[in-house]
Amino acid sequence: MSNRVLAFTTDFGSSDSYVAAMKGVALGIAPDLTLIDVTHDVPRHDIAHGAFVLGSVYRYFPAHTVHVAVVDPGVGTSRRAVALVTPAGSFCAPDNGLLSYVLNDHPTADQARFESMEFGTPVRVPVPDGCEAYEISNPAYRLEPVSDTFHGRDIFTPAAAHIASGLDPKRLGEPLRELTMLNLFCLEKGNDAVAGKVIHVDRFGNAVTNIPASQLPQGAVIVEIADTKIHGLSATFADAEGLLALIGSHGYLEIAENLGSAAQSLDVRVGDTVVAHTR
Repeated sequence: MSNRVLAFTTDFGSSDSYVAAMKGVALGIAPDLTLIDVTHDVPRHDIAHGAFVLGSVYRYFPAHTVHVAVVDPGVGTSRRAVALVTPAGSFCAPDNGLLSYVLNDHPTADQARFESMEFGTPVRVPVPDGCEAYEISNPAYRLEPVSDTFHGRDIFTPAAAHIASGLDPKRLGEPLRELTMLNLFCLEKGNDAVAGKVIHVDRFGNAVTNIPASQLPQGAVIVEIADTKIHGLSATFADAEGLLALIGSHGYLEIAENLGSAAQSLDVRVGDTVVAHTR
């Protein structure tokens, strides 16, 4: 089996030909690639959801993996097609915030400047130290003619397959100094309290927040969301009846419901406020 891996994350679903077309292009360039489907079930056009999924899994792949990430409501517009090279993998994606969690794992930007911006706002940030980024513009590494509506097939997958085959990413196009990141990570901190936002709702209805375990106040934590208070943190989903709060597998504070959907019971969605405090 090849040790050259392409991993796909898209909102294309499985009922149409789009995913198969990308895989066909990849294998046409490098027949011995190992192709992995992360998911093709990102909700349509939901960049933040796709960014969370990609950010949750990429670090578990070998560092030589090249990720093709396509959630691209702006396909065919002036938004750039980019390749980001990091010590933990390479990424070919639209420059629309889909790489937000990857960028946040290699921070160089001053997060404090995001505090006055609305949650989810696109922000230009420097390419992190130790990483490189390039615009995918060299026609030699595209599938011509390029469709205005299918850059996953014609731009991102060819570039990714060539990188996986050993192409120096510098040959893809001009180097970039900035990329787009969604403002998803800012917290408000006070005495014995921290306020954040719901950043993801999974298929079980668990509401994942942007509050890392390390930022929770010390002591007996009370979590407030949607006019509901949850006292204390559980270790597992089975540790309490009904609603509970715990540190999920992503490392963030999460609100769940034992054998139910916290998002449905509380009527919460991405962007809703969560507060954790000790009094």
